[in-house]
Amino acid sequence: MSVQTGLLAFVNGMRLTDTTPIPEPASILLLSFGGLALLRRR
Repeated sequence: MSVQTGLLAFVNGMRLTDTTPIPEPASILLLSFGGLALLRRR
């Protein structure tokens, strides 16, 4: 998995969290997925 994919997932998760008052499981999954991908790359 590339850094771009993780970053994209992270940004999409943030966008989802912004638009919905209550964070959905999908956005939480995206955020953690993106965050893990970014951390793994460092």
